Amino acid sequence: MGDATLKSNIRPTVVFEYRDPNDLGEIVDDESLTLDTPMSNGTGDNQANIMWKDRRIVTAATTDDELDLAGSLVDVFGSTLTFTSIKAIRIHNRGIPDGSGGWTTALGADLLVGGAATDPFTTFLNGLGIAKVTVPSGGVLLMSAPVDGWSVAAGTGDILLASHSGLRGPQLIVNGNFDTGDLSGWNTSGTGDVDYVGGAAVLSGDNQTSTMSNAAAIPLTVGETYTLEALIGGDGMFVDIPTEGVDETVVPGLLEVSFTAVGTSIPIDGLVFNFNSAGAYSSTVDNITLREQALGDIEYDIVLIGTDA
Repeated sequence: MGDATLKSNIRPTVVFEYRDPNDLGEIVDDESLTLDTPMSNGTGDNQANIMWKDRRIVTAATTDDELDLAGSLVDVFGSTLTFTSIKAIRIHNRGIPDGSGGWTTALGADLLVGGAATDPFTTFLNGLGIAKVTVPSGGVLLMSAPVDGWSVAAGTGDILLASHSGLRGPQLIVNGNFDTGDLSGWNTSGTGDVDYVGGAAVLSGDNQTSTMSNAAAIPLTVGETYTLEALIGGDGMFVDIPTEGVDETVVPGLLEVSFTAVGTSIPIDGLVFNFNSAGAYSSTVDNITLREQALGDIEYDIVLIGTDA
């Protein structure tokens, strides 16, 4: 680092003008709300001594951009940085480059932050390795921890992943998050049980089969690529879409399956979550989404402020 020093200030600002006209005039509520968090040069509380910034692109083809926080990032002075803590993160999802120096924001062109498969940096996500923060197209993520910061563990917890959501278009699954408080939108069958418990579908049985499938047809466009995602808790789960050639044995965690549509719809009972129990077991399903994949790249700006000791 040589003799470089850093003085920084995290300053989120919200400016608003809220008006309600009436017969006698109007009521106006306007304000500018700013919070200053200055940090001096150093490695202690309310201090930082290194920073890195860049404009980067995540393509729809490669989808992932892995940043090694401990030993690969080079600052404006040519120094290789080894973060031991992150005090502030700012990520701006600019959107899809339009080819003329600008950007187009698009529904579903989201940037996902976190969730690296190997050595993930997770302390800013409460230590959850698969957790991701969604930064929608045109949106900004700003997080700060000026006192202790979020620790970076070289070699075991230092990879910050920014990934292309690969998704666009509306959610095609009815009640995929079970926000209705029941299993409406789904048909159930089998010798085991399918119940709504604690915000998720629970498929259970004692050496039995439990099945959950879509109660309404799901429209598709022939030739377009779609991604099915779901959060699976427990072994013994299989996912089938016979008309689209999808036949997956699912491990616990985040399910991601992509396919290119050959038909104009998934018929009723054509998307099947099938649980086969070997003994008295159960598995959960939640956060089921099906969306058409994005075709464009995503460009984003990132600033990291932290310490190296």
